[in-house]
Amino acid sequence: MPEGTEAPEPSAPGKVRGGGLEYTNPDGWGDGWIAHSLPYMTDVGADSRVVEGSWYSVVNLGRVHYPEEEGGYPGLESAAVAIFQCYATTSGVVSHFGENPEVTDYRSEVITVDGEPAWIVQATYHFEDPEVLETSSASVVTSIVVETPNGPSALASDVAADQPEHVQNLEDIIASLDVIE
Repeated sequence: MPEGTEAPEPSAPGKVRGGGLEYTNPDGWGDGWIAHSLPYMTDVGADSRVVEGSWYSVVNLGRVHYPEEEGGYPGLESAAVAIFQCYATTSGVVSHFGENPEVTDYRSEVITVDGEPAWIVQATYHFEDPEVLETSSASVVTSIVVETPNGPSALASDVAADQPEHVQNLEDIIASLDVIE
């Protein structure tokens, strides 16, 4: 986790900004989310949509930061894989997924975001104990790293996989991603 992360520039109404990226909030989002720090990310902005109780679909944006002690920024693919793996194993997520969840629909491939080179890593994590929540038993975990003018920025998210509207919201958010630098 990077030290001393600063808050991102304020977002315009209906937008979420973090690092060199911004997305448009779909209808139903705006439940608010504060991400103090995420693995390999600073300048984080985020928003969410409640799934049930204290479980939310969340999409975070931020600047990619790799310390020199770890060799610095490793490139699009390696950064996207590392952010994905770290995000999918954070304590708040593992508490629902379990230690050994079934993982399906894995993809890791090059894409473009707002005309810039990017890499996406995405998979569906099926909760080990499907009784943890009443309305959801799986989550789509996504990491996208984008080359932006002032260095790489990333999206890290998990959304309820068995809530079709949440999955569509994620697709809409990804489609709305803008490079803002």
